[in-house]
Amino acid sequence: MSAYKFKGWENIDGSSVTREETDSAFKVVMHSAREIEAAYQVRQKAVKRAKVMRIMMYAAAALILIASPLAIYHMMDHEETDLMATSSLTTDHGEIQEITLPDGSMVTLNSGSTLTWPDEFSKNRVVTLTGEALFNVTADRKHKFIVRTEELQITVHGTIFDVCDYPEDGRATVTLCKGSVAVKRSEERVQAATLSPDQTYTYDKESGAVTVKVIDAAEATLWTGGHIYIKSQTLEQAARMVERRFGVNIHFLTDKHQETVLTAKFANGETLHEIMAAIRQLVPEMEYSIEEKDIFIR
Repeated sequence: MSAYKFKGWENIDGSSVTREETDSAFKVVMHSAREIEAAYQVRQKAVKRAKVMRIMMYAAAALILIASPLAIYHMMDHEETDLMATSSLTTDHGEIQEITLPDGSMVTLNSGSTLTWPDEFSKNRVVTLTGEALFNVTADRKHKFIVRTEELQITVHGTIFDVCDYPEDGRATVTLCKGSVAVKRSEERVQAATLSPDQTYTYDKESGAVTVKVIDAAEATLWTGGHIYIKSQTLEQAARMVERRFGVNIHFLTDKHQETVLTAKFANGETLHEIMAAIRQLVPEMEYSIEEKDIFIR
């Protein structure tokens, strides 16, 4: 602390100290006191900041310790597929393609779909699907086969199953033909549903509801032969199937018929005109016209 010496203080009896000198000395002392107090407050704030920073550092370190196992699990689960060389195939509307994967598994890719897979499988066999495909997976108990879509993740070792998840559709489905599969929502760490043959898993994208029911898997995969099977689906959903099968665009000029529920099977090589005429019989009030690649429903 600085020492201040004022004129006249050597006369401690006060005889030579005037009122003005006393007031001036008092002001200097008070100013010095305020400076000392301000410096103290700055030091206290710095100490508090240092304590807060230490607490934040400890909290961050604890968070890292907690999160690290989850992060490592997440990275391992995804097999670092983003870093691997991949191949991809996209089908046009009206086109169905067959693919042989590196492990010998066979995939039938439906119209308007995309499949992406690594050129070499590593620990697990992971592929990504947009649209619909039928998988005939080569059995390998040591290496899981995983199909990822926008909404679902399907895990198997060796089996035959169909996955349908078009972005424009209101639902995503998995239908098991043979073997066993485990299905769950993508990115959710919840118990997966296990399917048996002739069961289908349906996820409603709007409500989030999940249902598992028994169906005829052979009918659900008729599309692999170029056929159309409409099972308790709305006219709008059926229209999407016709679009993909024939490479056309269907336009609804009214919303009166979109929610009408249909069931129909077209497995005898029916033409576009024959299918539209049959749908017209199922929805008597519906009118339609075909103009090249466009169909207008009134």
